[in-house]
Amino acid sequence: MHNYVRSGKFKNVNCGYALVKEIVFGSVFEAEEYCTREGLDVNTWIEADDPEVLARCQQIAAASLPTLRKLQADCKAIFDRLCEASRQRAAERDAAAEKRELGWEVYQDWVLRAGGEVGGCYDCMKAVDDYIMTLERVRRIKPERRSVTP
Repeated sequence: MHNYVRSGKFKNVNCGYALVKEIVFGSVFEAEEYCTREGLDVNTWIEADDPEVLARCQQIAAASLPTLRKLQADCKAIFDRLCEASRQRAAERDAAAEKRELGWEVYQDWVLRAGGEVGGCYDCMKAVDDYIMTLERVRRIKPERRSVTP
């Protein structure tokens, strides 16, 4: 179940950023999903559509990006290593099958396990990549100029 922020809390719910407990989100909807999943009240915890909140989001993004980029590079190195191991397992399976070795089917289990490791690492790498893109997008948002009425 998705809980929505009460109508009128934000003038622009499509502002492109939100903040919950110093965690930056790319939209109010994403922040609502997080709050719903974590059991937090969306009307209390979500901050958005405010130049000061945007500034805090951009500050957090700027501070987080170098660490996330290092994590991204580390994940890529692990992914490359797991892909190579998976290819090696597949080659071993194929060689055993070609020789008709007794019990060559066990190699298939090893290939499936290696493939699962590659898939899991890819999923983590994609999550980091997606969050980096979100933070970079939030950093590029220009603050709205609030019109002052005389």
